[in-house]
Amino acid sequence: SYWHVCHDLFWSVKKNKLEMLLADEKETLEVARKYPRCLSLKDMYMFIAYPTLCYQLWYPRYPHRNWMRLLKYTALLLFCLALQLIIMQQYMLPILLNARIMLMDSQSWRESALIVAERVLKLAVPNLYCWLLMF
Repeated sequence: SYWHVCHDLFWSVKKNKLEMLLADEKETLEVARKYPRCLSLKDMYMFIAYPTLCYQLWYPRYPHRNWMRLLKYTALLLFCLALQLIIMQQYMLPILLNARIMLMDSQSWRESALIVAERVLKLAVPNLYCWLLMF
C-alpha cells in the first residue's frame, strides 16, 4: 500500500495530473503538492505503527485526545487478553498435555493419527474463541 501510493503520486506529479487524482481530498492534495518532501522515513514508520491496511498521505486526527474513550478501549483490550489467557490455560493447555501423554502411550501410527485428529477437533472451538477475541 505504501509503495502503491508513492508510485501513483510520483507518476501523477510527473504527468501534472495531481489535481485530477486527488480532486475530492482537499487535505491530501495539500500534502501531495509538497512531493517528494511529503514522504519521509517517519511517514513509513507511522504507516507500520498505525492499525490500518491502507496508507494515506494525510490521516485525519482529532484536535484533542478523548481520555475516556482511550481508557474504555484499553480496558476492553485488557479484558479480551485476560479472556484469551483463561481460554488457553483452562481449555487448550490441558488438551495439549493430555495429547502428549496419549501419544507416548500409543502403539501404532493409526492410533496416533486418531489421537491427533481428536485433539485437533477438541481444540477447534477454543481456538475459534481466541481468534474472535483478537478482533
